Amino acid sequence: MMSFLQVAQLVDSAFPTGAFSHSFGLETYVQEERIRTIPDFLAWMEGYIQGTVSPIEGTGAYWSAIWVPAYLQQSGKQEQEKIKSKLLDLSRRMTGTRLARESREGASKIGKRYLHTVQAVYPESLLGDYAAWIKHERGDANAAIVHGWICAFLQLTPHMAVLSFLYQTVNSMLQNLIRMWSLGQTDGQKIMTALFPLLEREAAAITAEPLLPSEMYTANVMQEIAAMRHESLYSRLFMS
Repeated sequence: MMSFLQVAQLVDSAFPTGAFSHSFGLETYVQEERIRTIPDFLAWMEGYIQGTVSPIEGTGAYWSAIWVPAYLQQSGKQEQEKIKSKLLDLSRRMTGTRLARESREGASKIGKRYLHTVQAVYPESLLGDYAAWIKHERGDANAAIVHGWICAFLQLTPHMAVLSFLYQTVNSMLQNLIRMWSLGQTDGQKIMTALFPLLEREAAAITAEPLLPSEMYTANVMQEIAAMRHESLYSRLFMS
């Protein structure tokens, strides 16, 4: 029960990650009326999850949850240095795989905020080490790595780390859509329920046959282009 409460806290839309400021191209689609109905949004969300989030952040959350337990167990200086190197390489690859500058910057801002908050709530998690690494290397914090790390600290499975991160991502996007459309909360919950099978399938696929960090990719090129064009919209609610 405690584990359930802890992960529920992390994925709650009230948890301060800053994701409410970023639409990652969704606002462009809505303003251009390419998303006008709930089925349109479901199709966009499926493409975003399968083409971007799963092969990048889902993969990152998985490897973070796999590698971090050995680091937390104080497995020895040499082994910890290897884990540090792998996590920093993973973080760089995750940032570089997103095509749009707006997407990269948005993900970095969310990652920094998530890292700051989780580190404050769970100071014994050693996330301060990750914060020091990226500061020294001038790297980008990544929310998926932070999420995998804290899930490992809370002794949750890699599958749960991936599934809960995918849920967190969809929930943030859905809350942003509600603001753009003035969508009712009941309709919002119906949309979330409709997306549950997709999230479970993607989490199962990631944990069954995980991509290597060198194999991460984005296939959702149109969404990345929409993120690039976001800054030229006449009016904007979001930063990206």
